[in-house]
Amino acid sequence: MTSGDLWRMSDECGEYALSPLPWYPGNLAWHLNLSRKQLRKNPALESFHEFLKHESEVGNVTRQEAVSMVPPLFLNVQAGHHILDMCAAPGSKTFQLLEMIHQSKEPGLLPTALVIANDLKVQRCDVLIHNTKRMCTANLIVTNHEAQSFPSCSLAKDDSEAYKDHCKPQRLEFDRVLCDVPCSGDGTLRKSHDLWRKWSSSMGNEFHLLQVNIAMRGIALLKVGGRMVYSTCSMNPVENEAVVAELLRRSGSSVELLDVSTELRELVRRPGLGTWKVS
Repeated sequence: MTSGDLWRMSDECGEYALSPLPWYPGNLAWHLNLSRKQLRKNPALESFHEFLKHESEVGNVTRQEAVSMVPPLFLNVQAGHHILDMCAAPGSKTFQLLEMIHQSKEPGLLPTALVIANDLKVQRCDVLIHNTKRMCTANLIVTNHEAQSFPSCSLAKDDSEAYKDHCKPQRLEFDRVLCDVPCSGDGTLRKSHDLWRKWSSSMGNEFHLLQVNIAMRGIALLKVGGRMVYSTCSMNPVENEAVVAELLRRSGSSVELLDVSTELRELVRRPGLGTWKVS
């Protein structure tokens, strides 16, 4: 697709139909101000739609909601990091993490970083593998475990040396943990219309303990000095602020809440709640 095609699309579908997200580093994320129906049905967009499908299939483009891109950015992934994505399916955030480690490598070298992407359900792991295999990377391991009881892992930097010196592999501690937990999903009501029939105020309460247990396991697997990002698709403080408060209470002085107000400055945000009502 040429720049001329993009201008024609803007002319016919409205100004700024395609524009970069100002808060995403490097202009690597773009917003398409068109609905799926417009993209599929408008004859003027046929070539652009085919371009998107082809680039998605070969791994050059990932179609992802803007809000879903935020949690991995706050992980501040560096070259050589060991990263755990605790509840990874369907895999858009995992793919984003893989992009980050490949971008952080030195030119001409393969990254030494490792991403372990976990999910509870086998079927969701299949989807996860399908969505990440486009990356064609050797730096990904997919696991199928309950996140709240994710097992401790061992890692030897060089197996031959470990056997020669009779050294036991060291316990794998993660530099970064992404804890995007199961939730009520009430933050997706604008697009998940079936939730209007299923949602109740008690759903957040039902998920709270599971969310705390998953996040506590993530903290236990985190290296000293490491960073964990906790996120949900919910607006309910029982699933967000209340979980964070419980993590801090249980962890004492071993964990601190980071101030990231200076990161992604153009991202619109607001402070978390200090009090909430449990219904």
